[in-house]
Amino acid sequence: MTAQETEFQDQCLSIIAACKNEFPSLEPPPPVWLHQWLSRNSCQAILDAVRTLASHPAHVRARYSEESVGRAISALLRDRALRRAITNASNMAQGSRS
Repeated sequence: MTAQETEFQDQCLSIIAACKNEFPSLEPPPPVWLHQWLSRNSCQAILDAVRTLASHPAHVRARYSEESVGRAISALLRDRALRRAITNASNMAQGSRS
């Protein structure tokens, strides 16, 4: 296994472990979701999204399903990417005015 493959495997295992820890009654995300998330986001960003979902009140978490958790993680990651892009564009625009 190459170093890149080993790193990818370690990242997948970290995300799966976090999901099992935070949502023990649910199956971990399928490999296709893991691949999609990791191709666009850092492992840390994904783990942060998992923790954000886990921080919701128990009555909300009780309604979680495997699919809803996957969709919510994807939405959180898109939201954070959009916020970064807006901040970067704003900073670049302010820099060009100076």
